[in-house]
Amino acid sequence: MNYTELKTQITSYTKRADLESSIDTFIDFFEAYINTNLRVAPMEVNITATPVSGLVTLPADYLGMRRVKSGTSTLEYVTPDRLLDYGTTSANVYTIVGNVLDPNTSEDIVYTYYQKVPPLSATNLTNWLIDSYPNAYLYGSVAEAMIFSKSDATMSLQLRDAALTWITASDKKARWGGTPLRQNTSNKDVI
Repeated sequence: MNYTELKTQITSYTKRADLESSIDTFIDFFEAYINTNLRVAPMEVNITATPVSGLVTLPADYLGMRRVKSGTSTLEYVTPDRLLDYGTTSANVYTIVGNVLDPNTSEDIVYTYYQKVPPLSATNLTNWLIDSYPNAYLYGSVAEAMIFSKSDATMSLQLRDAALTWITASDKKARWGGTPLRQNTSNKDVI
């Protein structure tokens, strides 16, 4: 399914041709919902950056940080106030203020962040989510249409939320292959 087919399916599922002019809004609202509630491997992006004046501007599609590395060291997140306690030392810490990453180092860093789902449009007909989970886009957009039209959205919301559960379960299975996670019992200091 692509963007054009999705719009046709939304009209078909809602049986409301009068909502056709609002379909792009329903898709946008569903994408906002996904960007708020989903964090899976296809959303992860690795970036290598050189701090400029000690700072790195985060991309416009940034949703959240997964990890930051400098050389072979993984940097630990600290609050902006706590970073001040470290001064300009090269402690293995970082913080984020607004859309700026402060890695407390001038060395190149590699960071992995969660990227927004690329929005669908007339010029961007597909993305990884609609390619892999077209039902999620359909159910989520229909749920938004039902809310907009003040119809009973209960079933649509349940289907949307079930689709999110399927995506998350699929991601966990792909990442860890069904093996149980083990707790790290090392005595590493927590910052």
